[in-house]
Amino acid sequence: MPHWPGSHVPTAVSSGTEIGEVANLVGERAGVQRETRSAGKSAKPMISFVIPAHNEEALLGATLQAIHDTARELGKPYEIIVANDASTDRTAEIAEACGAKVVHLNRRQIAATRNAGAGAAKGRFLVFVDADTLVNAGTIGEAVRHMERGGAGGGTPVWL
Repeated sequence: MPHWPGSHVPTAVSSGTEIGEVANLVGERAGVQRETRSAGKSAKPMISFVIPAHNEEALLGATLQAIHDTARELGKPYEIIVANDASTDRTAEIAEACGAKVVHLNRRQIAATRNAGAGAAKGRFLVFVDADTLVNAGTIGEAVRHMERGGAGGGTPVWL
């Protein structure tokens, strides 16, 4: 698995956080309109799954399928953003074929890649997922429940 300088071991969920003022500023700079809390009582807040990626064709398809399965099981609206940082393989093609929005950049810096994905996200909640990670409804559901109450969180290494 490719790593950016200073990156960490794979995580179950790198982090999840409700979009606040800072993330909204990132979105405003990128020209992104975000969901608002006044969107209506019947509207469900959307989850934006953000995946930073560099040459991840080997495992990305399984990661995207796990996200689709998880979000459908939770019954929540969602989008998937793949921030494709200078991949030379089929990462972008696989992401698009699996229904993800692809943001292209050439920075080779994990923080910039995550930020580019977050800047393109439209959801109320951001969940950052490594490209080689299989999420599940229990983990994501619990994270979203905490974010709905104003919480923010981070991930930890998981070894199976």
